[in-house]
Amino acid sequence: MFDRLGLCFLILLLAACSAETSIEPPLLQPTPPPNQALHLFGFVGVACGEDYSDEVADFTNVATTCAPDPSVGELVANQLDTFEQRGLRALLNVEGLFFVEAPTAPLAPYGGPRLVLRDDYRHRWEELVKRAGLAERRHALAAVFVADEPTWRGISPEDLSTAYAAVRSTFPDLSLLLVEAYPVLDQLVIPPAVDWVAFDRYGVLDPANDAEYLADLALLKAQRSRPDQQIILIMETQWLLTYAEFGIPPKAMAGVAESYYRLANRDAAVIGLVGYLWPGGLNARGQLGARDLPESVRAAYRRIGEEIIQRTP
Repeated sequence: MFDRLGLCFLILLLAACSAETSIEPPLLQPTPPPNQALHLFGFVGVACGEDYSDEVADFTNVATTCAPDPSVGELVANQLDTFEQRGLRALLNVEGLFFVEAPTAPLAPYGGPRLVLRDDYRHRWEELVKRAGLAERRHALAAVFVADEPTWRGISPEDLSTAYAAVRSTFPDLSLLLVEAYPVLDQLVIPPAVDWVAFDRYGVLDPANDAEYLADLALLKAQRSRPDQQIILIMETQWLLTYAEFGIPPKAMAGVAESYYRLANRDAAVIGLVGYLWPGGLNARGQLGARDLPESVRAAYRRIGEEIIQRTP
């Protein structure tokens, strides 16, 4: 769920903003009345490697975990059991089961190798289902996503649909999630099997009032292949050293969270907020994740999460 042009887009975006006006955190504004459809709250990176679920369990109800290969089936099973014990459900990333880089193919839009569907994708998926006991642990799954930013990374609409269809054939009632990068939203073809759609765009201080961010959200909605496909907002919960160059301190991320929450509360199509990300150090030197931010910011996440997870759709 990270823009693979790296910091270049962020630097250009922030530079454009600072050329027009001084950069200040968004002013705190009254939160709109609760959107009762908004009932999911969690973070990326909670359990893809080290397990941080004990740190977020009391104010979230979803968290990402990863299954890059069938051989991790037992680990996935244990992680899902831990999630269930802590009141969490998984957003399961199974990209490595379905896709592989094609170094000789034309480059993907992000500028690197594109992903193509593996010849053995079905066997790998079925093997994970068996080894992880996913059928028995179905209640611990909130959703599955077959690739992160698929169009941005060169996955064809046909390959994407095939991968989602394989998951749907195994679990007809399981929600399927798609998260795309904002530069290619106009090219996105959303498979009808998908239930939840999202996009990521970072470096936006006040998404509830940012014209470009809202235009991206409107475009995502316009690309839906079914009218009942619902929206997950990817909330920025990271802080990068680049931001300091533009006068944005880590404490400003509390205002960013409040803005995402206002936007989610006023849009009945939005069912969840998922923060990118919980632990830092994943994408860049000096990157702070939500767990690394000041207490005032973490308190904002906690309050927002506690309010959201009390709701029922």
